[in-house]
Amino acid sequence: MDRIREGIKGIKKDYTNEARLQGIPLPKGWLLVGPPGTGKTFVSKFCASILEFPMIAVDTGAIASGGASYLRRLIDRIEA
Repeated sequence: MDRIREGIKGIKKDYTNEARLQGIPLPKGWLLVGPPGTGKTFVSKFCASILEFPMIAVDTGAIASGGASYLRRLIDRIEA
């Protein structure tokens, strides 16, 4: 975790107000991909806490089984 923490602190400068004022475009987001149980959600939550960003974890299985109504609720939650 220390290596992840240091890596995230290294890129945290890309998300600062100073970077925005200098015209540096903010990254839009991250996508972590891997088999179940490899720590994607854990690492995501860890990174969000270091960057002090909100995070919404999305279960792709729920998207597939929940259809349009699940996606609508997810979008409403993101926009709130």
